[in-house]
Amino acid sequence: MRLFSDINRLGLKKGMSVPEVLVVIGILVTVFSLSYFSFTRISDYNSADKHAAVVQTFIERARQNSLNSRNNAAYGIQVSSSSVSIFEGSTYSATGTFARLATPAGVQLQAVTLTGSVTSVVFSKITGEPSATGTITYRSPRTSSTTKTITIYGTGHSEVQ
Repeated sequence: MRLFSDINRLGLKKGMSVPEVLVVIGILVTVFSLSYFSFTRISDYNSADKHAAVVQTFIERARQNSLNSRNNAAYGIQVSSSSVSIFEGSTYSATGTFARLATPAGVQLQAVTLTGSVTSVVFSKITGEPSATGTITYRSPRTSSTTKTITIYGTGHSEVQ
């Protein structure tokens, strides 16, 4: 109690004035908005990065199934704007789909640039060589600069860049 009476005798005021409160609120809003946009960009990058990594896993899985001659068949992948599918056989058929991966909402298929302008790749049995080589590119719709490209090489191996 004595502390408060000493403060009042010295002429010190309790609390903050309205301009001080407004300055503090302005600073907080600025810090939170900068943080939000930074984290959103990181999230967009991570979404495209994670999806491209999973698609690469699908490519490697189809290649491995072909190399192992699983069910004595070749396997391939079919790429569309809404999904990536692993299929059994030499051509894509919805009934021959082995596994399917939906493209998440935060990611868009930007381009499929495969030899022969195809959207599917079949890996040959025993050698695992692809029927087409090239790139598959995904991007974040909010930031067009955030892209991830999967390259399929002539050996059947792939990598994400």
